[in-house]
Amino acid sequence: NPIYPRGCEARFTQINRIPDQVLAALSEALPERVTGGNSANVSCFVYSFESHQGKYQINVEINEGSYGGRHGRDGLDTVDTLMANTRNNPLEEMELLAPMLCERYELRDEAPAPGRWRGGMGAVKTWRFLADAAVSSTGDNRSGDPPRGIFGGGDGLPGQVKVNPGTPKEQELPAKVSHARFEAGDRLEITLVSGGGYGDPFKRDPQRVADNVLDGLLSNEEARKHYGVVIDPESGAPDKTATNTLRRERSGSEGTQPGRKGAQPGRETAPPSAKEGRPRSQGFHPNESTPGSGGAAATASPPSGEAGDTLVPSGERA
Repeated sequence: NPIYPRGCEARFTQINRIPDQVLAALSEALPERVTGGNSANVSCFVYSFESHQGKYQINVEINEGSYGGRHGRDGLDTVDTLMANTRNNPLEEMELLAPMLCERYELRDEAPAPGRWRGGMGAVKTWRFLADAAVSSTGDNRSGDPPRGIFGGGDGLPGQVKVNPGTPKEQELPAKVSHARFEAGDRLEITLVSGGGYGDPFKRDPQRVADNVLDGLLSNEEARKHYGVVIDPESGAPDKTATNTLRRERSGSEGTQPGRKGAQPGRETAPPSAKEGRPRSQGFHPNESTPGSGGAAATASPPSGEAGDTLVPSGERA
């Protein structure tokens, strides 16, 4: 029996926060079984039109999110997370059934959250309406509390909804809208949440960083800033000598890695022995955290797990 302004619809928006919080709470005890902060939301858009036959029609679209990095592997890109049980709608089906045209659907432009195992990436999708439409949505862009990195990993990125991006008519919409009016020719851009990173970015395999640059997920400057990896501009391979020097210099400096909130190179430490016990994290205080936040920037010691680097299948995105 919720009392205003408590939420009482779109249950998956709230439900998905629960396992994300549980994973954060268990990070000290089960560091190899948890992830960095996940998108922990379900992005649902409802499009309504009057068909060419004069009939009213509704089309429902479910958009995907991303997982945070986890021990031994990077976070999964553009997938439903946690308690969701849906798949994204095929673009061809949407275009056949509704007067809409998809002009863009790919990984979002911003780099993934840095970490020894990077956070997963959300997608960006742009629709152009071919007829007048009304749009409603339920979801959570995580604008106030993006997915948090864990064990020194960087925070993820919030989502965003824009109308007519890059034009004088551009405006931003909240995650939840009801019957917003669109005219034929208007565009709707949906950018989805990216997950948090896991572990010290300066311990990421330099070759995997170079692969990310080759794949277009990072720039050379971002590789240097977030991971301390120097890329040879001619070969595209990591410069081992320059990388080792830069990482030693940057790891010895105090403070947070510039450029991405949460990333703390050189701050990952070896786990305590079972006899010593695991100390209580100083970074996770349930009574002080933002209600409904998507995970804690825990400072508990992660597993050393060098062997974890071998767990990534050869076919998985670097």
